[in-house]
Amino acid sequence: MKSFDKLAAFVAVVEHGSFSKAADVIYCSQPALSMKIRSLEEQLNIQLLYRPPHPIGLTSYGEKYLPIAKELCRLHQQSVKMLLQMKEQEETTIKLYVSSCMGMGAITSAVTQFKKQQPKVSLQIVHETNQQLIQKVESGAISEVIISVDSICDLLKKGSNLNKELIYEETFYAVCANEKIQQSESKEHCILLTDCGCPMRQEVDEQLIKNNIIINQFIEFNQLECIKQSVLQKQGIAYLPESIIRNEIKMGSVKKVDLPSFKKSYYIIYHPKKSTTQLLLNFISNLKLSTS
Repeated sequence: MKSFDKLAAFVAVVEHGSFSKAADVIYCSQPALSMKIRSLEEQLNIQLLYRPPHPIGLTSYGEKYLPIAKELCRLHQQSVKMLLQMKEQEETTIKLYVSSCMGMGAITSAVTQFKKQQPKVSLQIVHETNQQLIQKVESGAISEVIISVDSICDLLKKGSNLNKELIYEETFYAVCANEKIQQSESKEHCILLTDCGCPMRQEVDEQLIKNNIIINQFIEFNQLECIKQSVLQKQGIAYLPESIIRNEIKMGSVKKVDLPSFKKSYYIIYHPKKSTTQLLLNFISNLKLSTS
């Protein structure tokens, strides 16, 4: 595998015309990139590139070797993809790591569709805090993608190579299970909140402060699903995503409170060096379709 890393380094420098740009593209330091190419040249016993003080460019040997290097890289990538697909066919369980602040309602239809497409594959949803998820994906402990709210981006380390991709946006409404409550009456009721460590809690706190809502009583929960059940049991008022209360609103078991709504964005956070399985990519496609 190290030989293919050297070939990829050589091709990247030629394509980008710069050691620094190539190092950014293949996620390694510039000194490490230079060592890879130097090692490749020593292995072949030829000089492939001109280096400073001369402009970076191909030697005559490099010009002849470049198309070979590109083809070898292409074949290597193709073989890795093929082996991953073969491995997927043998696997029966895949894991999807989800922020504990995210409600399950948004992904229920995607899970249902995925099970129809892959009846032999078990999809395991793992809930953890944003901080735990970011630590795991940055350390490389998680190879699967992560779905979380946009506030997770605040937890990313400065200069982190982690990437993010927007999946969908969702509206949060203040709701209760009693008769419709006016904003002026909300302070008389218990407010149901997520834990202080949850990014959604910060958003809710800001909404309450912005609208001069005084909290006399509150209860904290670690998951939105628990808050929903407490709302249905008439324990108080809560901000919940539309996806998990849509049916209850239609049935009349939950009513909107006269408080402003707000929107949250959901992203996939993933490590650029980790391969995402095709099965998981299929699930993400279903999720995007179900929320579009």
